[in-house]
Amino acid sequence: MLEMLPAQDGVIAMRATGLLDAADIERGIAAVDQALNTHARLAIYAEVDITGMTPRALLKDIAYGISKLGELRRFWRAAVVTDQHWIHWIARAENALFPVEIRVFPIAAKEAAISWASERAP
Repeated sequence: MLEMLPAQDGVIAMRATGLLDAADIERGIAAVDQALNTHARLAIYAEVDITGMTPRALLKDIAYGISKLGELRRFWRAAVVTDQHWIHWIARAENALFPVEIRVFPIAAKEAAISWASERAP
């Protein structure tokens, strides 16, 4: 399930739990696209505690990510909140590969994560 969370202007906040399906990914994509229509740069805050993704959800997520490669400069930072070690590994790999500052926070540090994600873009 993907739930959009309230956040400061210029921050997309979401909570992903359980098994994500294509409708969840579409909801997240719609929120990001809507925010990109009104903001030059965005930060992402994501609480992640998932058991997996359906094949269709995974394909949609990968396709959307590829479609945004040319716009990565518009995503200035991402706070990933999770206690799942495999998510830590993925987030750290993305931080090394992409020009987006990505930090992983434990669930116990949610407040610090949203505060960090909410800082204004330079």
